[in-house]
Amino acid sequence: MTRRLGFTVRLATLAVGIVLLACMAMADQTVLAPQPGEPAVSSSGDWALATLNFANRRMAHMLVLVNFRTNQLRHVRDYGRGADVAWSPDSERFLVNDHFASDESDCFIYDRNTLQVTRLSPILVVALPEMKKFFQYDPNYLNCERWISNRALFVHFYGWGGDTPSGFDYVLRYDGARGFTIVSKSFKYGAPYPRR
Repeated sequence: MTRRLGFTVRLATLAVGIVLLACMAMADQTVLAPQPGEPAVSSSGDWALATLNFANRRMAHMLVLVNFRTNQLRHVRDYGRGADVAWSPDSERFLVNDHFASDESDCFIYDRNTLQVTRLSPILVVALPEMKKFFQYDPNYLNCERWISNRALFVHFYGWGGDTPSGFDYVLRYDGARGFTIVSKSFKYGAPYPRR
């Protein structure tokens, strides 16, 4: 039975790899939401992030990392509602925006080789303590928007409630070595996002 199960797993991994390779030619290599059958392919073309769906699990979706060279799948994270992903330009890291509730989201950065994860919300609160109160508002959304370089990216933090009923809207720059800096802020929801 174990031998048969091992063969089935290898066959399923190979089938996923073939499907992902076929999708790779159509995939935008910068940002894609990992929908079933629509992988987010790294700029190197050697890796992809894909979603597996399950009907009878509390967390209905599993994000997996696919290595096209070895046809191996690695579990990245489970999520319930939705997730967006984007690869760094050098394909060494990727980000995951986990929309884990209708009124809350957070951003995670993963090292591709080790799958070591960095959650950005605690880092933001330490770097800019004035942000702590906004995480208590309902809703609040912390989303990575796009990579600026191999290690830096734009982050969008917005929501409303508390003493800002009209909303707060921050665009931040995050660099793993330097932390967070504020690019722009507005206390009226819907401030324009700077495209640099």
